[in-house]
Amino acid sequence: MRSLVSMFNAIRHLNLTIGVRIFLGFGVVMALFMAQALVSNLGFHHVVNYFVHYGHTNREVQDILEIERSVLDLHRAVLGFTNSGYSGVADKVRDLQRVLSLQMVAVQKKLTDPRRADIMRRMDRHFSQYSESFESSVEERRLRDRIALEKLDMTSSR
Repeated sequence: MRSLVSMFNAIRHLNLTIGVRIFLGFGVVMALFMAQALVSNLGFHHVVNYFVHYGHTNREVQDILEIERSVLDLHRAVLGFTNSGYSGVADKVRDLQRVLSLQMVAVQKKLTDPRRADIMRRMDRHFSQYSESFESSVEERRLRDRIALEKLDMTSSR
C-alpha cells in the first residue's frame, strides 16, 4: 500500500497536465483489460481441452459398452443353445462371435492408451478361446444326440 501511495506522490511531483494524467489512467485501465482478456482466453482454452478429452474418453466408453452388450447377448445365446440344442441358436452364437470380434478389432485401432489396448487384446483372445470351446460343445452335443437317436432306433426296432 505504501508503494502505491509513494507512486502517486511521485506522479504529483512530475507536474503533469490533466490530459496526460487522463491518458495515463486510460492506459492503465486498458492494460488491466488486456491482462484480464489474456487470463480469460487461457482459461477458455483450458476448458476446451478438457471437453475434447472428455469427448474422446466418452467415445471410448461407448465403444466398450457396445462390446459389453454384445458379450451379454452372446452369453444369453450360449445359454439358449445349452438349454435347447437348437442349431438356429448355434448360428446366432456364431454371428454374435463375429460381431464381437469385429467390434474388438475396431476398438483396438482407436485406443491410444496402451494399457486399455492390452486389455482389449486379452479379451479378444479370451473370446476366441470361448468360440473354440463353443464349437467343441456343439460337436459334442451333436455326437451325444446322434448316440441317443441310435439307441432309440435300436430300442424301437426290437
